Amino acid sequence: MTIDVTGSLPDTARMQTRLKTFCSEFDKIIRPLLGPVEHVVQHLGDGSGSKPVYGGLPDLREGHHRLNLLIEKIAQQQAYVLIFGPLKSGKSTLMNAITAAYVSEVTALPAYPCLVYVSHSERPQYTITRYDGTSESLQTSAELHRQFSDAHQELAEQIRSFEQSQSRRDATAAAPGSPPSFADGADDHFDPAIHYPRAIRKVDVKVPAGDLEQSAAVLVDTPGLYCRMKFGYDQMTRDFRDTAACAVFVVKTDNLFLEQVFEEFQELLEIFGRIALVVNLDSTKCDLGPDGSLIPSLERENPQRIIEAFESLAMSAPLKAALDSGRLRIYPVDLLRAASERLSSAQPTKRPSASVTARASEIVHTGFEAFRRDTTEYLNSNEYFDSFRIDSARYARNLFKKLGSCSENEDVLAIQRQAEQLKIVIEEGKRMEAAIQRVNTRDWSGSFATARQEMGSRFEEVSRQIIRAELQASVKAIDEWFGSEHSLEDLTKVTLARMTTRAQERMAGAVTKAFAELVSQHNSDENAKGTATSEVRGGFALDQTTTADLSRAGVELAPLIRKAASSLEPRTHVSPLVHEFPYDLIPVRKGLGDWLLFRSKNSLRNRMFGGKGHPNRPIPVAAKKKNLSSAGRIFLVSSVENFLKDKLPQRLQQMYRSTIDQYLQTFTDPLVGHCRERTAENAAQMARDEERLVQLSSIADAFTSLATRLEASERLLDELQKPFEKSESISGDTSPIVEAG
Repeated sequence: MTIDVTGSLPDTARMQTRLKTFCSEFDKIIRPLLGPVEHVVQHLGDGSGSKPVYGGLPDLREGHHRLNLLIEKIAQQQAYVLIFGPLKSGKSTLMNAITAAYVSEVTALPAYPCLVYVSHSERPQYTITRYDGTSESLQTSAELHRQFSDAHQELAEQIRSFEQSQSRRDATAAAPGSPPSFADGADDHFDPAIHYPRAIRKVDVKVPAGDLEQSAAVLVDTPGLYCRMKFGYDQMTRDFRDTAACAVFVVKTDNLFLEQVFEEFQELLEIFGRIALVVNLDSTKCDLGPDGSLIPSLERENPQRIIEAFESLAMSAPLKAALDSGRLRIYPVDLLRAASERLSSAQPTKRPSASVTARASEIVHTGFEAFRRDTTEYLNSNEYFDSFRIDSARYARNLFKKLGSCSENEDVLAIQRQAEQLKIVIEEGKRMEAAIQRVNTRDWSGSFATARQEMGSRFEEVSRQIIRAELQASVKAIDEWFGSEHSLEDLTKVTLARMTTRAQERMAGAVTKAFAELVSQHNSDENAKGTATSEVRGGFALDQTTTADLSRAGVELAPLIRKAASSLEPRTHVSPLVHEFPYDLIPVRKGLGDWLLFRSKNSLRNRMFGGKGHPNRPIPVAAKKKNLSSAGRIFLVSSVENFLKDKLPQRLQQMYRSTIDQYLQTFTDPLVGHCRERTAENAAQMARDEERLVQLSSIADAFTSLATRLEASERLLDELQKPFEKSESISGDTSPIVEAG
């Protein structure tokens, strides 16, 4: 950027032009940071909701507050005049005198530890800002006082509660045998930014302040030193460090020689470029004379002697050095009378009180006017502009560093780590979703095809063995039947039924054994192409992709396989096969009597077996030999063999096929159910993770964006300084910061 910082204007005008140019360009650099900082604050939580806890939030709010102060200062080209000192030292009275307006009613607040900014406005405006960053506008000073009365009581209760908790903690730590506490010393002092963010941080008061109308000066009333709520003073030192502000320290003559009053002065000298020590005189004060009469006090007759005594007897070395260098200047002023004269002169109908003596008026005029003149000269000098420029830049750089360090807070780093970890988790969730889908839609029957074929071949062989054995047993059973009086129904419904049941039992045993072996099978075989291995579990051929999918989906095959195999009950398929002999075709041989009586073969069968529907008549052995003979035996054996060869293979095949189908069904049903549950769980978890990632990423991105903006702003700030550093130093005429009333 190129800035013209020279010209032919008069010195004071040139200084004001340079100040205006600098502030305009500086504002362009600083103001754009306010949005990113607010954005970060909005994306952070304080542990009260779903947002992550950010331990550095108080520091970030502090940086946001200080950034607002800097922007306000630069935008209005404000010169801060800080007024501080012990309680009841006359600070509010000095403000009345400077402004020529009665502002004590809004500054004499009930010792609340906050800063009060007073500037000019045509109509009264009151705004309170809290540590949590919220603000509230009020209409009247009475309403402001009520707010402070309540706020002061709440703050006092919070501090007492904090002190009580500290006392309990200290007592616990001091008890014999108490373990050490890592929190010891972490919260020794009450900090409203941490312990009570609803506390009031500052108050902006804009009132018709007369002489401040023509000035960019802002009067800042600070908490009284030595008040119980010490953090208010600490806040002041933080807010105004590295700012080109003019400080005024007010002290009564009664306290001028007390070392305690100046304990904090060394720190103030390090903060402010110029300090005015206003010694508040009481020009009405009298001393007791030797004759018992009341004579004018030294404060009234020769206040300079008091100042000289202070300089020679009570002033510390740092104060003396500041005095000698011109950074510290001392002004004896009767503030009460100065304020009275200023307020009276601001109203034409008013005249100074007749009780004011010429000597008192001279003291008031000389001291106060010297204070006003010197302060005005400083605030309109090139020295002030250079301090304003350099300190503002240094303040901004420190603020950049402070805000930048917030992104290095462990909570922020943890948020960034969580975001990166969530990205990994979400990607894993997507892979799991795909894996579950592949597992769920896999052709498990096809995976079992090889095992089915191998088992089918095995069972076919077992079936043939069983049938051969039963065929042999059937011949023996028929021979035994011929040697007994058992009926034909006994042969079919008992003997043959028992044989077919036995055959099925043998097949059931073979099936059970085969599946028991299948469950324990964990072999690795090369696949057909020989490029990878195919693991076989429970008869299912699994390639590496499927194995990985099962693992990712959280599916354990072993329990599913064991449960599927253990639930098999092939014996439930066992039922006897009943053979019905072709009754009308059973060969019978007629005897002589049968021929003589013209009996038919069907009549002979009925008399022998008991009837076609119920062949349950016992048959004597002799009758079987006589009427059935060898032809009947051959017919029965042939019929049974045909029956066993036809029906038994079908039944045995049905048994093992049904058992295999049951095994597949019992395996896939819970697998599908598991996949359904895992799909729902994974989808729900991914939704939560993605929502959380959006939240964490927004925070991480906000910090990243802020860091980028801070780096860019610092570069621009360096460029801004160069033209002013090259310009010549100028000193110009001064005009009063406030005009005489």
